[in-house]
Amino acid sequence: MAAGNNPTSGGIDRYSHVYKIDISNQVYQITFANHNKLHGATNGMHIQQYQVKALKGETGEAIRFGLAEALGITWSDTYPTGYGFSDKQAVFSLWDVGPFFPSVHSGDGRGSCNTVCRAFEPDVASGDLTYNHRGWYSLHNFGKTGQTSIWFK
Repeated sequence: MAAGNNPTSGGIDRYSHVYKIDISNQVYQITFANHNKLHGATNGMHIQQYQVKALKGETGEAIRFGLAEALGITWSDTYPTGYGFSDKQAVFSLWDVGPFFPSVHSGDGRGSCNTVCRAFEPDVASGDLTYNHRGWYSLHNFGKTGQTSIWFK
């Protein structure tokens, strides 16, 4: 996972923060399905433990948790929902550390949005396009800004 700055070229090295997440012990198939509280988080997705290491922008490593099928997490009111991990071993919760990047899954299923809602195929009927309360979350805190990206190797 990489975030920060607004690179237009140059790959992962252009981001201010880079994290390595070990998914070698992945138990469940990764589908990236809608995982907010009103969808996958409470409909059979599974919490899994991951080892996360900061490679750039901050230092340290930690055990974090996420919904295995989505590689993501969600708050109890669906705001935010996105890709990444927290220190809470629960299908939904409140958290202050990541890494975590908000996604269009935020707000889907609530009937209204905080900002601009629209459909995103295949499984988001009314996701919040620009929801960014608290920004993206680093390994140690939140409130970060800039582009986010997920890389697989």
